[in-house]
Amino acid sequence: QAQLKNEDHTFFQLNQTEYITVNQQEYSGVEYSSFFGRWSHKHQRKSYDLGVDVGGIYTLSHATENYVYASDAYIVLKSQGAGVRSRHTIGVHKRDWSGFDTHWKLGLVQPFFEADRLHPIERGLLGYFYQSSQNGWRWSVFASPFFVPEQGANIKSKNGRVTSDNRWYREPLEQVSFNGIDYYDFNYEVHAPEVKDWLLNWNAGGSLELGSPLGVWTSLTYFYKPMNQVVLSYDPNWVLGEDVLVGVYPEIIYHHFAQFEVGHRGKSRNYWLGLGYDKPNKPKIPSRRFHSPLQKSLLFGAHAQEYFYVGFPITLEMSYLKVWSGQSVEAENLLSDLNSETTYRRIDFHDLLSLRVATEWRALKRFKVNVFTKYSYSVDDKGDIFSGGIEVRPSRQWSAFLQFDLIASQKSPSERLSFFSNYQDNDRVTGGLNVMF
Repeated sequence: QAQLKNEDHTFFQLNQTEYITVNQQEYSGVEYSSFFGRWSHKHQRKSYDLGVDVGGIYTLSHATENYVYASDAYIVLKSQGAGVRSRHTIGVHKRDWSGFDTHWKLGLVQPFFEADRLHPIERGLLGYFYQSSQNGWRWSVFASPFFVPEQGANIKSKNGRVTSDNRWYREPLEQVSFNGIDYYDFNYEVHAPEVKDWLLNWNAGGSLELGSPLGVWTSLTYFYKPMNQVVLSYDPNWVLGEDVLVGVYPEIIYHHFAQFEVGHRGKSRNYWLGLGYDKPNKPKIPSRRFHSPLQKSLLFGAHAQEYFYVGFPITLEMSYLKVWSGQSVEAENLLSDLNSETTYRRIDFHDLLSLRVATEWRALKRFKVNVFTKYSYSVDDKGDIFSGGIEVRPSRQWSAFLQFDLIASQKSPSERLSFFSNYQDNDRVTGGLNVMF
């Protein structure tokens, strides 16, 4: 009988986040005290594997900001014969379907836990996975009758408004004027669908890869599935001289996603290029409702990573993302234009150049200091993000950290046309303690 192999990792973090500016939304705070926990476990035998990776956030300062998520929860059955290795997986399983989708956290294939939109956590797909490899070839297939969308901020309805205590949530439009004189207030009523209507939706995809762990590799990927991002449609009830009651309906909309990637992996370097195409289906919703225009997109991504040692290790990463959005998959109208200008885009970044530098300094036997800084800039959106942090680790079991995120935009927050203008008032400093065992 094969030797049992177990890997257990338990991680706890107590942190305090201070936002430098006051958010325009009255329900959002400035100080957040949170407790974060994560447990991952791998149970490996010759013929099967078990894997679990779950986490949760308990916010001490805001009762509504509590979350639970699962990135992995699966069983794998393994077989090997005639030079072919096969794996059958059932459950929630996270894997590398798309390099730039994961790197840029786009959420085109796998969903994300996005309570924090600047640092979302990737989750796996739910269903059946088959993977086989032989002579450098690897093909993977996924199919499932179940769909789980991205997990965002907790929201609540109050006095006709849809609000949240989360700093990364943006409320829909509160007021509109068509002639500059008569203003109409919007009161929203959310019509939540049945759980089964969300959960029971077929999706499928797969990838074909050629290459080795070290050296040149290439891959092709295709998926047809519901979009992970929830699309809201709106049904306004217009009555002259009165407030507008707007019904809000979360919609399931399918899309095609195809991608080609090529790269090179080495012991101290990693390079890749990716080209992707995303095409949403035309929504099947009543004609009286409207929603943000859904556009076809062509995506290009590039990434370079180098590892140096100059008395201490340095990791240098440079990345670039470009998204060209074409025409909408359906005719636009006045209301869809209005909605698109007051909500975030499905793909946050359409043009972004990023540079990250990280290093580690060691002293004595186990004392470590990790430092990183990252700068990202968008020409199209006229905005940038500057992040950095330091972690002091006296032992393997615990560490203290301090980090910051600064978001700038040349556009006014009222424009709400990009990630930068949406969240430029979310500059913050976070510090805390990590415990690992």
